[in-house]
Amino acid sequence: MRMASPETIGAAAAYEALRFWETNQALRVPLVDDLEREEDAIMGLAVAEGLSTSLT
Repeated sequence: MRMASPETIGAAAAYEALRFWETNQALRVPLVDDLEREEDAIMGLAVAEGLSTSLT
């Protein structure tokens, strides 16, 4: 099995988090007017995606 670099995993996690965020409108509704909370939510999704990617 080939190992991926941390940068590759991070980029993939960020892409998947943003794709998930943009396609799930219901997640964004409560945060529509609060940019800081929206950014926090996207970062949380990216961290979760990165963890799930690195564990497989």
